[in-house]
Amino acid sequence: MPDWSYQTIFRPLFFQMSDDRAKRFALSSMNRLYHLPFGKKLIEWMGHMAPHPAYQTKLCDHTFASSIGISSVVDHEWLGVEPFSLFGAGFIDLGIVTLQARAGEVRSDRALKRLTVNDPWANAGVEVLLARQKDWRLQTPVMVGLGHAKDADIKAATTERLHLMEMLHEKVDFFVVPMPEADDSAYEKWKQHLKQLRERCSQLGKPLLLSLSIYDQLNHSDLESLCKEIQVEGIVLNDLKREAEGFVFGDADSVSDMVEWIEQLHNRDIPLIASSSIHEPNHAQKLMNAGATCVQLDSGLIFSGPGLPKRISEYTWQSQQKKEQTTPTTKPVTMGWIFALLLALSLIGIGLTAWYVSFEPVIFPYDEAITGVSKEELMQLNDRLIPFMGHDRITLAGTTLSLGIIYIFVAVFAIRKQFHWAYMLIYVSSVFGFMSLFYFLGHGYLDPLHLFLAVFMFPIFLLYIQVAGKHFRATTSMNKGNTAKWKLALWGQLSFVILGAALLLGGVVISFIGMTEVFVPEDLKFLQLQPEELEQTDPDIIPLIAHDRAGFGGTLIAVGLAVLLLALWGFREGEAWLWWTFCLGALPAFISGIGIHFYIGYVDWVHLAPPFIAVGLYVVGLICSFAYLHAPKRVA
Repeated sequence: MPDWSYQTIFRPLFFQMSDDRAKRFALSSMNRLYHLPFGKKLIEWMGHMAPHPAYQTKLCDHTFASSIGISSVVDHEWLGVEPFSLFGAGFIDLGIVTLQARAGEVRSDRALKRLTVNDPWANAGVEVLLARQKDWRLQTPVMVGLGHAKDADIKAATTERLHLMEMLHEKVDFFVVPMPEADDSAYEKWKQHLKQLRERCSQLGKPLLLSLSIYDQLNHSDLESLCKEIQVEGIVLNDLKREAEGFVFGDADSVSDMVEWIEQLHNRDIPLIASSSIHEPNHAQKLMNAGATCVQLDSGLIFSGPGLPKRISEYTWQSQQKKEQTTPTTKPVTMGWIFALLLALSLIGIGLTAWYVSFEPVIFPYDEAITGVSKEELMQLNDRLIPFMGHDRITLAGTTLSLGIIYIFVAVFAIRKQFHWAYMLIYVSSVFGFMSLFYFLGHGYLDPLHLFLAVFMFPIFLLYIQVAGKHFRATTSMNKGNTAKWKLALWGQLSFVILGAALLLGGVVISFIGMTEVFVPEDLKFLQLQPEELEQTDPDIIPLIAHDRAGFGGTLIAVGLAVLLLALWGFREGEAWLWWTFCLGALPAFISGIGIHFYIGYVDWVHLAPPFIAVGLYVVGLICSFAYLHAPKRVA
C-alpha cells in the first residue's frame, strides 16, 4: 500500500470499516502478500524504500539502516512485522509482551488523528510471538518491551521479566522496560528490580532501554540520575497520556511537548528514541533537532501512510546536508549518465528515421527482397494494406521517440545525480526493449535493421551498466508535510502509475497478438480482407506485418516500464523536470498513435478507446501533480 494508493483508495475504504476490521484486513493482507512467491520483492519494488547507507545511524553499538523505527502498537498479534521491515525502517518495536495474553483494543479518533487503547500492554502473549518468530527472516533489529501480569508485585514482575528474557533473547536485539507510574510507593524496590534486569541483559549481551511517557511526573534530574545509576543504554520516550476514555497516543500537541521535554535534558549523551504522533517529515525533523537519536512511528502509518518512513529519511537527510552545507555525497561523479544519454539519442534517431519511413516509402527494399512482393503488388492486392502497415510503423516510431525523451530527462536530471532508482529504471526498461529482438522466434521475421540497431546499441548499454552501476547517492526530498499539494499530487501519481501499468499490459497483449493472431477484428474490418487472402499471395506478408506489430508491443513494454517506474520511484516535491518528462515524453506516442488512425481513415472507436483513456490518465496526472512537482525549491 504505497501512499499513492493508501491515501487515495485504501485509507477512505478502511475509514468506512470498524477499527478492528480495518486493522485485521490491512495487516493480514500485507502478511499474505509478503509470503506469496516474489511477494517480498514486489513490496520492495513498488516502494523502492530500502534505506541508502547514508541514512544509517548508531544506537548502543548497533547500526540501524535508518533512524526511523516502526512501532507495533496497533499490531498486538505481530502480523505485520515482516512487511513493516520493508518500509524503510531501521528497527521494529514489537511493543510490550507478557507471558499470558492481555486483551485490548485500539480505537482511532479520525478527527484528532490519534489512537486510544484501553490497555497499553495488550498483546497476544509470548507463545504467539515465539511462534511468529520461527518463520521470520528479519534483517531489521528488533526491540521488545518486557511486561508482566496485572497486579503483579515486584518479585513476580522480576520473575516474569527474567523468564521473558530467557525465552526471547535469541531473536531480540533490545529489551525495553516501562517506567512504573509516578505514584508507585515501591519505587526503591523497583530500582533494585531494574538493576537485576540490567545485570541479566549484560550477561546476554543485550542493551536495556527505559521507556516512559513525557507526561509522567518524573523530573529530568531524577531520570538522569536513575539512568546513570542503573546504566541503562537509552530512553524510549512516548506520548502516552491517560484520559477518561483510555490511554491516548498521538495528542495534537505531543510533538511540541516532546521537543520541549528533550530540550530540558542536561545529559545529551543519553540515546533517545522519540515515539510521538509523527505524521509528517517535519515532525521527525523537529524531534531530531531537539536531540532525539531516532524516531518511532505509530499512528503516523495509519493517518499518513506506509511511505512515511521513506519521506522522513529523505527529508531529514536533505535537512542535514543543508545544515552542514555539504554536497549530498562525496562519491565521485561518474560518466554513466553519458551512456544513458547516448542510448536516449540513439532512440531519438531511430524514432525520427522510422517516422519518416512510415510515410514514404513504408516498405524497405529488404522487406521486398525477403517477401518477394513489391510495394506496388501489395497496393494492387489491397489499397489499404500499405497505409495499414504505415500506421503500425509510425505508432512504433512515436513510441520510440517517447522512450528516447524519457531517457534523456532521466539521464540528465537523475542518473547524472547518481540516484539508484534512475539507474534501475533505464536498466529494467532497456532489458525488456532488447528482448523484443527475439520476437522473431514467434512471428518468423528477422528484421535486418532491427538486428543492426540492437547490435549497435547493446555495447552502449553494457557500458552504461558498467559505469553507472557503481556509485549511488542518497535520495533527498524537500517534502516536509502532508499539504494539500501533496494529497492532490498523490492522485496524479496514481494516474501515472495506472497509465504506466496500462501501457505495460498493452505492450504485452500487442506483443502476444503480433506473434500469434497478428490481426484484431477491427484491423480486418478496416482492411476488408481476410488473412487467408494474404497467405495465398505470399506466406511472408503476414510475418512482415507481424514483426511491426510485435516490435511496437515490445517498445510499448519498455515505455510502460519507464513511465511506471518513474511514477513509483521518482515522484518528489519540487522536481519540475519530472512533470516535463511526463508531459513531453508522452506527446510523440499519443500524436502518432492517435493521429495516424485519423490520417488513414482507420477510425474505430472501440479500437481507439484505450489510447483515449490513456490520454485521460495523462491529463489528470499532469493537472493533479503540477503544483507539487513545480513547488519552488526551499532551504530546509
